[in-house]
Amino acid sequence: MHRLIDRYIHFQDRTLYKYGKHAMAISAVLLAFLFIFLWYLSTRLWSSTPVPGNLETSPAGGLARTIPDAFLECDEGKSIRVQFAAKEAHMDLSDGREISLPQAQDGSIDRYSNSDESFLFFTNNQISFVAENGKVTYANCAAKQD
Repeated sequence: MHRLIDRYIHFQDRTLYKYGKHAMAISAVLLAFLFIFLWYLSTRLWSSTPVPGNLETSPAGGLARTIPDAFLECDEGKSIRVQFAAKEAHMDLSDGREISLPQAQDGSIDRYSNSDESFLFFTNNQISFVAENGKVTYANCAAKQD
């Protein structure tokens, strides 16, 4: 038994001698990589919580909300026909204009805007609105109920 203990102590001495002062730094780096890996896994697995409506896999991975094409009725008798494509909304406004805007997701609200953000379309699957040059021009837009 004494001989076994001597071997163990000798092994520890050799290990400490071999890695010496760097043993703590190596352990810290390995531990840091482990935590970063676990954090990465947790954000990939739980970052996209399911939302009501259709779900599909986005090109970047994870889940992305898809909004069906819709005819939206707004205040003041205005309306919008919206067709959603891959990260883009094509709109036919009741005043005759046709506009296509790229998506810029903003939390639980999908936001579509032109490059200078002078024309914005916001939707959350229940209510939508359009803002032009900082003024809401199409308000309280909702899908037409049949």
